[in-house]
Amino acid sequence: MKMFSKSWLIPYLSMIVGVGFVVYSFVTGNLITDSHVQMLDYLLYLTLGSGAVGMANKGFKRYTEFKK
Repeated sequence: MKMFSKSWLIPYLSMIVGVGFVVYSFVTGNLITDSHVQMLDYLLYLTLGSGAVGMANKGFKRYTEFKK
């Protein structure tokens, strides 16, 4: 399977969805339930995880270029 060519999209998309949800709930006055908090936690983990994978991939590419 080919890697996703726009690797910056995954962290930013999940961050935008999370921030947008919080702003929407404050503007409309809706309560944030426990299930919403769990969903926002998942988006945070997704953002951090995809960032860590991207950094590891970039570091490995630089390492292989350095070893040549």
